[in-house]
Amino acid sequence: MGAIIFAVKTTPIENAELEELFEENSNSIKETFFQPDRKILEAKVWHPSFSKVLGIGIVSIDNKTDPEYTILQGDEKDILSSFSEGCKSFNGPFVSYDGLWFDIPFLLGRYAALGIDPPNSSFCNQIKFRSFPHYDIASLYSSWGRFPTSLPLLAHTFELKYDEPASYLAWLKTATEEDVEKMLLDRVTTISQIYLKMKRVFS
Repeated sequence: MGAIIFAVKTTPIENAELEELFEENSNSIKETFFQPDRKILEAKVWHPSFSKVLGIGIVSIDNKTDPEYTILQGDEKDILSSFSEGCKSFNGPFVSYDGLWFDIPFLLGRYAALGIDPPNSSFCNQIKFRSFPHYDIASLYSSWGRFPTSLPLLAHTFELKYDEPASYLAWLKTATEEDVEKMLLDRVTTISQIYLKMKRVFS
């Protein structure tokens, strides 16, 4: 069985009116979370109302030919439309790191907001505690959150080299298009290598 491995990177939407709404939302975040400052910063890039897709890294595996790598960047609508077109006839598994908790709900939120059709019903299926149609390596390896993990930790566990910036928002401020492409390629390549090892045990 083949697989589509993907990784998403996001960036805050620059909009004055949205900034006001974000400040209003920040107040409720402060009342809800124990570490409000961190949560507020995370909301800038993790919330589909305040952020947009910066790029998607994709690795397609069909078990017959070499993996095919694709990096989608540019206009968000074009990125989402291209991703849908490339995945529309594929039913899974869609492989990601923490995808069931972030990448997939974020993408579906942006698809809905922009009025763009998602890939297909299988991709929209967010059922958890399964390995199909979404194979979330973070959830499966951590026994659905029992063991705290991170992609750098998983990479180390599987004897792979992978690093990411200490602060994603700080990195974003100076990142070039080439930097984003490299980050997406490194991330999706690492996820694919971990998946190929994990699927022997976590089916």
